[in-house]
Amino acid sequence: MRLLLGKDYGRLGELHVEEPFAGVACALSVGAQASTPAARFKGDARFPNEDCLLVGQEGSRLLLAVADGHLGHQVSHEALTRVADWGSLPRSRGELALLCLGLTEPPLPTPGGTSLLVGVLDQASGKGFALSWGDSSLVVLGPEQVVRWWRGNESFLRGTEPCDPSLAETIDFELGPDNLLLLFTDGINECHYRSPLTSIAEPELAQIRQRTGPAPLELCRALGQQALQGVRGFPGGEDNLGLIVAQQLQSPTT
Repeated sequence: MRLLLGKDYGRLGELHVEEPFAGVACALSVGAQASTPAARFKGDARFPNEDCLLVGQEGSRLLLAVADGHLGHQVSHEALTRVADWGSLPRSRGELALLCLGLTEPPLPTPGGTSLLVGVLDQASGKGFALSWGDSSLVVLGPEQVVRWWRGNESFLRGTEPCDPSLAETIDFELGPDNLLLLFTDGINECHYRSPLTSIAEPELAQIRQRTGPAPLELCRALGQQALQGVRGFPGGEDNLGLIVAQQLQSPTT
C-alpha cells in the first residue's frame, strides 16, 4: 500500500508526483496560494493540506482512493489509514460496501468530515467499481474526450457518525485500451475555489490528454500543474488537491 497524507505535504506551490506501481501515478499538493477562500474552512492552521490518497495492489487489481477533509485533516487521514489496513482488496462493490462500514467505527472525536472516493480497478480486464461520498470525481478519459465523469454527491462522511454505504454514489466503469482512469478531489475541478466554470473541466482534460498521451505519470504531472496554475487566466491552486491516474495493462501485474 502507498498512503500519502496531506499533513506531510504542506509546501505551497509544490506538487508531489510518484508512480507507486506499473500503470498508476498519483499526485498530492497543498495548493499554490497562501491566502485563499478555502483557508477559513481549515481546522488546523498547522496542517493546511487536508487531502490524502491511497494506492494498493493485489495481483492485477488496484485499490484506489482519494479523500478531502473538511474542518480538519483528521477524518480524511484516519479514513484512508483504515482503508490501508484492509487485509485484502474487495472483489465486488458489495464487499467494498461491507468493508466501508467500519471506516468511522470507532467514531472520531471531531466535528469534521471528508469526501471519500474508493474503488478497485482490475488492470487486466479494465473493469472496476467504486463508492463515492461527497464531491470527489471519477473520470474515464479517452484519447480525445471525456468518456464519463462521475461528480459525486453531497453526502459526506462524518467522523462522529456511522458510515452508510447506501448514501454513497455507486460507480461501475470499464476502460478501453486507450482510456485512462482519473480519481481526484475538488482541487482539480475547482482549482479556482468553488468556481467549476472557471476551473479545469472536460475541454482541459481532453487537451492535456492529447498533449501528454496515454502515460499516467505524464498526465498526472501535467494535470496537477495545470490545477496549480489555473485555466483561461483565472486563479488556480486555491485548494488542496489529490489525484490518481491509472490505465489498463495488457497482462496482469505480479
